Amino acid sequence: MTTTDTKLPNARINAALAALQMDLPRISKDNTANVPTKSGGSYKYTYADLADVSDAIMPRLGKHGLSFTSRPTLHEGKFVLLYELRHESGEEIPGVYPLGNGSPQEIGGLITYARRYCLCAITGAAPADGDNDAQLAEKAAQRRQRRETGGQPAADDGPRITAGQQREMQTLFQDLGITDKGERLKFAAAAAKRDLRSATELKQAEADKVIGTLKAAVEKKAGKTPEAKPADPEADPEGWVANQEPPADHQGVPAR
Repeated sequence: MTTTDTKLPNARINAALAALQMDLPRISKDNTANVPTKSGGSYKYTYADLADVSDAIMPRLGKHGLSFTSRPTLHEGKFVLLYELRHESGEEIPGVYPLGNGSPQEIGGLITYARRYCLCAITGAAPADGDNDAQLAEKAAQRRQRRETGGQPAADDGPRITAGQQREMQTLFQDLGITDKGERLKFAAAAAKRDLRSATELKQAEADKVIGTLKAAVEKKAGKTPEAKPADPEADPEGWVANQEPPADHQGVPAR
């Protein structure tokens, strides 16, 4: 007979959590959001909201002697969500999720998103797709970062770059002979007209601009005439499209 060693820290709650994770439900995404963009378009996605996640997980928590609690409060001078996974034995696993600042509506969205995110994270349930709570959380974080760092505004709302767009960009960079990651990011930032820390920050519309600029540069390098377009020095500050060849520091890099 196998027994639980109760001398180990949190032995009972760990055993209950292991049992819960063998009993986790599939959380369906029954809600659909239609998000307008600043450019006048829109995009849709499905998601599971806090009520969906709670309805699926909470009964199983009780079945295994577990409970989840959370509350927004000030912690070490910062606005956070304190949360705990508790066991009937008195053992618990606590956590802290930063909330940041924003309008009352944004703060409400931040709290709702954080409750769902923490509930999924601490139980091991698969997180649902981001919903409007996540959108509000991201926007508030972006505004806070701009206030703190004086950085540029974030790009318009819209879906992030796809895997297919990333592959196409990588192929075009190789065709152009640009293999250095920093130079690729510099090129993408110039085409998108904003600072980037990673190409994954690009929206799909921005990725299309980068791909278009890359294609024009590749055609110029091959001696072909791209589709006639007015010159846009802001989108091509390095002159990689206007010149017949990439800059001198790239000419020695063989294309793959």
